[in-house]
Amino acid sequence: MSEFSIATTTQCFDPAKGEWAFDLLRKFDLPAKMFPEIVPPGTRIGSLRHSLADRTGLGPISVIAPASHDTASAVAAVPTTHTGKANWAYLSSGTWSLLGVEVKEALLSPRAMELNMTNEGGVDSTYRLLKNIMGPLAGAAVQARLRRRAGRNCDYAELVRLAAEAPPLRSVVDPNDDSLFESTGHACGHSGFLSRNAGSRFPKPKGPWFVAPWRAWR
Repeated sequence: MSEFSIATTTQCFDPAKGEWAFDLLRKFDLPAKMFPEIVPPGTRIGSLRHSLADRTGLGPISVIAPASHDTASAVAAVPTTHTGKANWAYLSSGTWSLLGVEVKEALLSPRAMELNMTNEGGVDSTYRLLKNIMGPLAGAAVQARLRRRAGRNCDYAELVRLAAEAPPLRSVVDPNDDSLFESTGHACGHSGFLSRNAGSRFPKPKGPWFVAPWRAWR
């Protein structure tokens, strides 16, 4: 079986019908038998295998399908009484960030597609209408470049301190510029390119390098 929140991120799911997009799959000659039953999070799958039950001492406990997509579980943990209502928003940050709202039905309008929004499954038959935006990835790339070029291992606490001490507004970075997503291993170079295009002063390494993506992300 396939859990709902994961199934919705495969691009093989039809949110209008709430099932696999079999018409699409047939066009690609993909056999329907490859796609198992879709179950909602919270579904009891069965009992723990005897070998694992004996090894862990847990006994034959029930195995429950969680919201398998990490962001689905993160949003489910938000302490709100307005599940499925778009009167609150969430920002889930990891390598990149996801900013969105919870809705009861997937939003499939031309405008949503134009804005590059996505509909990902959540808990309680909800959808996470969201947009991927840049997160700490740009800062991590700066950190890696400093380590590689200068032999300097700066942890985030030091980089944040250096960024806070750097002169403000010397460089401007659009953290959602397409070029930052094209080659994440060279975020420093991309930051400098964007700074020059914006007419900003080209920053030097360490604090000033990190300050632009750090403040842009904040």
